Amino acid sequence: MTAARQQSSRPTAKQHAAQRPAAGLRSATRFQAPSAPLLSRRGASLFGLVLILAVVYPVVENWSRRPRDNFPLSYYPMFSQKRGETVKVAYVIGVDRDGNEQHLPRRVIGSGGHNQVRRQINRAVKRGWSDELCREVASRVAARREKYPDVTTIKVVRGSFGIADFMHHQISTPRKRVTHATCSVRSGEA
Repeated sequence: MTAARQQSSRPTAKQHAAQRPAAGLRSATRFQAPSAPLLSRRGASLFGLVLILAVVYPVVENWSRRPRDNFPLSYYPMFSQKRGETVKVAYVIGVDRDGNEQHLPRRVIGSGGHNQVRRQINRAVKRGWSDELCREVASRVAARREKYPDVTTIKVVRGSFGIADFMHHQISTPRKRVTHATCSVRSGEA
């Protein structure tokens, strides 16, 4: 038995105690990692599978009669909705003396980012406030005459654009356009 003990690579209790620091003292230079991993391989695989299923599961909403989009798990309706051939967009344009149109930057039209200004324009058109929006934009353009010296008229319009025309052929003129308000830049009056 003594021969077997000498050949064993395991330290004896005395050797092991000699390697340990004294009680209450910790070795500042040596860090020992935990002997067992946080997740076993099987546990990590199970966690990954559950995560993948949680992300993919909402896609079944595509086949439900009344799909519900729920944060944070989404069935991604922005990619799966059927779109029409055209899209209607409300926007504001500036017109010069010769009738040439130019799109005005969002900072002249309203406050906030691109989507906020777009919503402000849509709300104004839907609620019948197009004349007010037109006058506000005209007064802002008049105050910034050095940037827009040729703009004489402001128009609030809603255009109907062909999605395929725009995406495939870069045709940016609307198929149909309705003018909701027109006003002069000088006076800001409708």
